[in-house]
Amino acid sequence: MNKLNVYGGFSSESSTHDKLEHGKVTGTIVKSPKVMVGYYSDYRNGMEAYGRANAEIAPPLAFGEGIPTGVPFGWNSWGAHEHKLSYDIAIQTSDYYKEKLQNNNFINNGDVYINLDSYWDNMNDEQLGNLVKHIKKNGQRAGIYYAPFVYWGDNMEQEVEGSDGKYTYGDIVLRDHEGNVLPTVDGAYAVDPTHPGTKLRIDYYMNRFMSHGFEFIKLDFLTHGAFEGVHYNKDAHTGIQAYNEGMAYVNEVLDGKMFVSASIAPTFPSQYAHSRRISCDVDGTIGKTEYQLNNLTYGWWQDGTIYHYTDPDYMTLLKGETFEAAQSRVTALAISGTLYLGSDDVRNTKAQELMEKLMTNPAVNNVAKIGKAFRPLEGNTGQSAADMFLLEDKGAYYAALFNYANAPAERTLSYTRAGIPVADKYTVTNLWTGEEKTLSFVDMQSQLKVSLKAYESALYKIVPNNNYYPSGPSSAGGTGGQPEGQGSKPSLPTGITPAAGTKLELTSTLKPKEIANGHLLAALDVDKALAELKAAKEGTDSFIVHVPVDKSASQITFELDTRIVKEAAARGSKKAQLIVVSSLGSYNLPLDAIQLDNIKQVKVTLGKKAGEVKPALAESGFTALAGVSFEVSLIDQEGKTSEWKPASPVFADQTFAAGKLDPAQTAVLKLAASGVWTPVPATFALQPDGSYFAVVHQLGSGDYALVQGDKSFADLQGHWAQAIIEKLASKALVQGTKADAFTPEAPVTRGQIVHLLVRGLGLSEYQGTASFKDVQGAALQNDLNAAVAAGLVQGYANGLFRPEQPVSREELAVMFSRAIALTDRIDTSANHNQQLQFKDAGEISSWAIQAVQDGVAAGLFKHDSSLNLRPGDQASRAEAAAILDRFLQAVKLAD
Repeated sequence: MNKLNVYGGFSSESSTHDKLEHGKVTGTIVKSPKVMVGYYSDYRNGMEAYGRANAEIAPPLAFGEGIPTGVPFGWNSWGAHEHKLSYDIAIQTSDYYKEKLQNNNFINNGDVYINLDSYWDNMNDEQLGNLVKHIKKNGQRAGIYYAPFVYWGDNMEQEVEGSDGKYTYGDIVLRDHEGNVLPTVDGAYAVDPTHPGTKLRIDYYMNRFMSHGFEFIKLDFLTHGAFEGVHYNKDAHTGIQAYNEGMAYVNEVLDGKMFVSASIAPTFPSQYAHSRRISCDVDGTIGKTEYQLNNLTYGWWQDGTIYHYTDPDYMTLLKGETFEAAQSRVTALAISGTLYLGSDDVRNTKAQELMEKLMTNPAVNNVAKIGKAFRPLEGNTGQSAADMFLLEDKGAYYAALFNYANAPAERTLSYTRAGIPVADKYTVTNLWTGEEKTLSFVDMQSQLKVSLKAYESALYKIVPNNNYYPSGPSSAGGTGGQPEGQGSKPSLPTGITPAAGTKLELTSTLKPKEIANGHLLAALDVDKALAELKAAKEGTDSFIVHVPVDKSASQITFELDTRIVKEAAARGSKKAQLIVVSSLGSYNLPLDAIQLDNIKQVKVTLGKKAGEVKPALAESGFTALAGVSFEVSLIDQEGKTSEWKPASPVFADQTFAAGKLDPAQTAVLKLAASGVWTPVPATFALQPDGSYFAVVHQLGSGDYALVQGDKSFADLQGHWAQAIIEKLASKALVQGTKADAFTPEAPVTRGQIVHLLVRGLGLSEYQGTASFKDVQGAALQNDLNAAVAAGLVQGYANGLFRPEQPVSREELAVMFSRAIALTDRIDTSANHNQQLQFKDAGEISSWAIQAVQDGVAAGLFKHDSSLNLRPGDQASRAEAAAILDRFLQAVKLAD
């Protein structure tokens, strides 16, 4: 970055609803807003640091004496009753909450709020007073609603309440520079926060509420107070200056006697409220819950920094489409910071059933009481919400997983991605069902897999014990903990596990011997290994060999007698693998991938590449970090050695110590026979000491380079796919149309999709023969040879490929469906019988339906804002890049 533009003030009719330009600050000394600049490998850490920095300058509103500091539990009237709120309804609600909920776990430290929203003025003063007394008698606290900076009427001659006839609303409404009243926004006129009449009105209502004994107030439509206009106080040159004056006055009048919840409010300034609503009018449907969780996905960082709590709006359970949707609404509130308020009509028996079932779960309610907003696991969701959220609290990890679709779905939470430390045992509790399991690291495979019904959510508590596996390697290539001696047993690196199923650890490894400087040779005792294998359970999935390596070693060769390999294959399952593990790295060898006829021995060599590595990439801007080599050799009965090369891609794991790095900007490249460095599928597993292991998800022999890139394109600034494309470009997976341009909205072509798939899957070495009349250029021809051999693309009957032809969204689905099948890492077949939930599903061509189902099941395709797929529309380059990114994550070939 060589330039940073900072704007100290912004107004827009579409964004801030302002009709006027932003005001200008004048004076002898003019100061800009403070600016924070930070660099973070995890943007979530950066946003939280930003929140904390703002809170240092302007802390959130302090709690007054007698106001509970915990998460408010209770009820809000709007979702249930809107304008039909009445005294009788409020009385019945208070009684129901006392009898059925607050004595059944729905209470926080003895406190429950019964909060009146708009239309509280359907009651007279006597009723309000009696209601508060009744609420307090039930052991509850009373809340009320007010919008201090709006006027809902249209009579400019109406007297302002509390002004004794001194002011009318025509005096206090906000006007422009010509004296015209600003038009209404959301049906209400803005009033001037600095006007004495506005302040008298604030005095009138706040004192009225406090005299009745209300202890909670929702201040709504606060953005009206920040509109640009001509203010009574001529020192208020901007809307925010006026807003500061008005909110400070509200706080002065309240004097710490109420919990203050800000709604439809600017994010900043933040020091005038205990909580801020991040969503509005969430009616309980799954679509609205996803909308609220989208707000959490991008606004979680406000919780516990600039506000004590983020307010996700209420729980209206009866309006959910299904029981699962109602449950997801409760889960969403529990993880959001939070204000934990129901909003159902307690007179409705169906609503009662839902409330008593869903709002009384002590484990779920305890999560809400923590009062911390969960982090999204992933960002870059656009208008959608993340579907997995995480929280660490006092050594326990909480995971919330959501399915927003009207079809069953699976969610897989990677412990590595979630930052959950590796342990030999985990206690995993489903907080909704109460089911608790103690599972080993091997059983868990460093992940949590959950099947969800349509609209369903899950909430888990995961507690690792303190008996961690040995630390992974440091950047120097040794171990992060005690030096690994010749007799110690290395473990799989943190976050890397063998496939599901049964495992056998072979204990017959002989002591390695040094055959060259830093190069060790190791093997198994053949007789002992065969005895172990013959005693193994039939159908074993993984045979694990631990090779102790001295910390000074840079390379290791492991010899496998073919008799051992054959016996393992005979005892193993169809997909059995033999895993060689050392502190330098590991190699997963699928036993069905090697033809052992006339083979005497298999050798696996892995280690650091000597000398400086400078991959000659066509793309500029990449820095080589390290070099490694892997080699699998076959020695026949005559002693001849040949390199093992899989006939087709094998998506299994080989790992190596990668040191300290930024996974978002790091890639693994392989040196092809042509001399060109090409990307291979890789992820990065964080170790306890802060270093990483690189996990290459495709087997092969050869030289590999760990490289770091930082690509950006001038035409992506502010684009919805900017972060995705720049990440992929930094990993050498996508290229621009020019050095500084990506042209994101241009149609993606068939030739460009070929490049994307071959790069993303690392297929360049697997060359077939593809002859098309209209293909020119060696780069496209080579990638086409690989793509056709892999079955990803086809040509036309006339011998043409049409590389410049744009690709439709349904054609894109077909190509990526084939890629899913090629990797064989996820099963989407269960979705083939599910009806597609797009408004335009009937427009999908018959030949593309199953492919679209695969893409939806894998999370590659999502509906637009109109719930349409647009199957026949041309896909853009940005859409293709985003789908590649989702695909690689779905099949776990990229972070």
